Amino acid sequence: MKATKIKMRDGRLISYNPLDIDGIYLDGAFYKVEDIYDRLKKIENEKSEEKIYLADSNKYLIPVIALNGKRYVRSYPNTEFVDGLLKLPRE
Repeated sequence: MKATKIKMRDGRLISYNPLDIDGIYLDGAFYKVEDIYDRLKKIENEKSEEKIYLADSNKYLIPVIALNGKRYVRSYPNTEFVDGLLKLPRE
């Protein structure tokens, strides 16, 4: 699967915080970030090799828990100041 576009939460269109992402388009279909997090955790638990890649990149998504307990995803490897996920086109 490939992440092709992101949708930001209301009022956060220009944010560069991955916690402000509301959903991600995977192969043309929209999914809420929390649902993608759950799917990635299931893949981890099953020790599957399946990954969700960023479009035109070798980076893939990983599940993360924020300090406040919020579930979100970010790209890996993340060697840049701005997460690669936030560089995808926005809706």
